[in-house]
Order: sequence, then structure tokens, then C-alpha cells
Amino acid sequence: MNVRETDESDTQKAIEFRAFYLANKLPLHRFTRAMCNNACHAEDVTQEVMINIYRYWGKYPNPETLIFTMARQELSRWRRRFPPTQAVPLDDRIDEIEYLMPRRHSADPLKVIEERDNVRFLLRHLPTRQREVVALCDVVGLDIKRASEVLGIGESAVKTHHKRGLDRLRALQAKRSLKPNGAMPGMKGVAE
Repeated sequence: MNVRETDESDTQKAIEFRAFYLANKLPLHRFTRAMCNNACHAEDVTQEVMINIYRYWGKYPNPETLIFTMARQELSRWRRRFPPTQAVPLDDRIDEIEYLMPRRHSADPLKVIEERDNVRFLLRHLPTRQREVVALCDVVGLDIKRASEVLGIGESAVKTHHKRGLDRLRALQAKRSLKPNGAMPGMKGVAE
């Protein structure tokens, strides 16, 4: 292989990766954002995953699934390094989550922001596996089969975690709406 062929293959690799990056960056960022509740760290994880995918571009048959698996691994490493008490609360960054939820046309933009804030708040109270499934299926928009590939579990397990996660979200929402100022029962300082 001469220098000219190498340059052409590198150019083709860069073009293919750019298309992949543009198509998958936002879904990956939505997933990491839903999982870690920290905008800065979600962006770091997204970039780290994309850099690693680029390094090994062309060696894996299904990079669309691999990016979510790599993000889960990076988030797991981050949780071990920085306990949840050190995480920056996402509640201070309401304006940064505009794309977390699907766009709805509403006459009251404040109501849309409050709904998104409410969903983020409730997601934090789900067990990890349920949060992963709900984030992949509802925030990112993956189907059950692809979510099962990403998580490495069966489709029936994904369906079960999804149903339980949505049921728990509804129950948490009902409890939250019963309390004054939307505070969760047993949550100190949430809506004071």
C-alpha cells in the first residue's frame, strides 16, 4: 500500500466517521445526560466514547450499539471515582436540558421546561437498570431489540424493566403531586 492509497483510505474513514458522529452524537448525549444528571460530564463521556470509536473505526461491525455500551462503562467508572454526593445537581441547569425531551408545541414555554425538569427529577429515583432502559427507549428512542443489544440482556428483560420503570415513574409522579411544592415524600430539601 503506497502513500496515496493510505491518504485515500484515511479520507474515506474520516468521511464515514463524520456521518456516523453527526447521526449518533445527540442520541448518545441524551442517554449519558439521562444517566448521570450532569451536563458537563455527559458531554465528556460522549466525547470520550466518540474518540475511542474513531480510534478503532472499521474494526467493529455495529458501532451504533457499541457507543451505548462504552458510555455505560465510562459512566460506571465515573460513579466509582466520584460518589453521588460530589455530583453537580442538574436542577441548577434547567436551561441546558432543552433537547432532553421531545419538542412539544405549547403556548406556555415555562410549562414545557417544568415538565422536563420533573422527568429528570423522577428519573434520578429509578434503579439503575430501569433508568438505563427508560433512557434508551424513551429519551434516545431505541427499539426494544437494540436496547437489549446495548445492555446485554434479553428483549423480555428490557420489556420488563421498561414497564416497571414507567410504572414507578407514574407512582413517583403521583406521590410528588400530592406533596406541597412538588416535594417527594422523604426527600429533604428538595422543594423548600
